[in-house]
Amino acid sequence: MIENLKKIYAILNIEQKKKIGQLSLLIIFSIFFEILSLALIIPLIYVVLDDPYTGIEKIISFFGYSQYSYVNFYFQNINKPVLINLIICIFFFFFFF
Repeated sequence: MIENLKKIYAILNIEQKKKIGQLSLLIIFSIFFEILSLALIIPLIYVVLDDPYTGIEKIISFFGYSQYSYVNFYFQNINKPVLINLIICIFFFFFFF
């Protein structure tokens, strides 16, 4: 397989070889950011499952919106499993869109 890659690489001109290097670098950055984004899911789930009401406050204060701490007031009447599902759905909505 390496021999085949060497043959393909020998066919390319200098400009195409530079573009392959740039593409490889972009792929490595993409892999790094993908791993980072997947690593953010675990702390979010831990914060939400610990106590969703204080989890909302922690998430809001983490992003610097502590002046909106009254948002927790709106979620007091929602039972815990529904609130957990709501937070996870909102996170995945922003994560994938």
